[in-house]
Amino acid sequence: MKGMRWISTLAGAGFLLALAQLLGALGGAWISAACGLATGALAYPLVAVFRLTALPWWVAPLVAGSSSLAGVAAAAFTRGSSAEIWMGPVLAPVAAFAVMGVARRRAGRCRVCNQNPGARVTFPCPRCRLLVCEDCWVFELSRCRLCDENQVRILSEDARWWDRRFGPPSQFGRCQLCLKTAGDADLRSCRNCGRSQCRECWDAANGQCSRCQWTIADVPESLRVYLIHSPSARESRASRRR
Repeated sequence: MKGMRWISTLAGAGFLLALAQLLGALGGAWISAACGLATGALAYPLVAVFRLTALPWWVAPLVAGSSSLAGVAAAAFTRGSSAEIWMGPVLAPVAAFAVMGVARRRAGRCRVCNQNPGARVTFPCPRCRLLVCEDCWVFELSRCRLCDENQVRILSEDARWWDRRFGPPSQFGRCQLCLKTAGDADLRSCRNCGRSQCRECWDAANGQCSRCQWTIADVPESLRVYLIHSPSARESRASRRR
């Protein structure tokens, strides 16, 4: 099924590029050459947009060259041709190689798997600050695979930091996530809904309440960009201020 998706996507992209090259070839030699460059420049971004990350490196240049060749051939069949319009298919794969090289150099290597991300999305991990590819990123937890495996903390270990944001720890009850009792863990109650979570679970949840998504006010800015804020929590805080 995945192979069919790749084929159909590349066929659609190739058709659009070939159509653009056809129109350029009908406009003359210089326009044909310019369209060849544009076809090559667009081929790699198209592969990246559709996230066909498992395809070999040579696919984008091949799509660019074959699409440009098909467009010029169609123009030659329709109106005849001169030697100059065939510059398009020569320039297209060259442009695709150039764009691909620039994109990969800018992306750098994933600091976890040490692979070049290529067309894959990369994320700066808020816990270890490493740039990682999407294959090494744990989307549901907003951290890299290494930080998840090693349980790297991001919130302060200082009890006074927690006291300033939550007040004193709860003396009774259980953490609503890991079920540790107040005697075994430092429980802190959500300032919005009152749900208790231990400090370890608050950290694992990126400083958000697992029930209402209330968020500790000054979580690190590197982490805040990944958080989803609940409208109900915002409305509740607003009503308390009134």
